[in-house]
Amino acid sequence: MAQTILKMLVNEPLGKSKIAARLGKSRPNRYLNDLMAQMLKTGVVEYTIPDKPNSRLQKYCLTEKCRQMVS
Repeated sequence: MAQTILKMLVNEPLGKSKIAARLGKSRPNRYLNDLMAQMLKTGVVEYTIPDKPNSRLQKYCLTEKCRQMVS
């Protein structure tokens, strides 16, 4: 599932709800929440608003390091 999320984030930053919807889920589940937290921790993805991690407008995007690997 992580590879699928990375492919989605190549084109545009997405929020967790949009990611869940594109994966066919009605809303983010615990597995998606844990996976996104793990991807943040390892530096694969980053917040679009790093100063406000709990913002309702928060989205995820690929880090430059990961963008180069995926491209």
